Amino acid sequence: MLPYAFPVFSNNYLSQDEMDKNRFKALRREFGDRSIPELIDLLSSEDLRTRFFAEMCLRDATST
Repeated sequence: MLPYAFPVFSNNYLSQDEMDKNRFKALRREFGDRSIPELIDLLSSEDLRTRFFAEMCLRDATST
């Protein structure tokens, strides 16, 4: 058994990092204001959320 056990996929599980739709929209807007070179640099971030938003906004910026 793993040393940690929590219901990752449970609807009742609320992470401290859980994001509401307003925070999601604000971060998408914030990342969307960055230049393409900045977004490319952010793809190498250690933070998964930063990489996610950088990739999403890079795709938006390049229409892919």
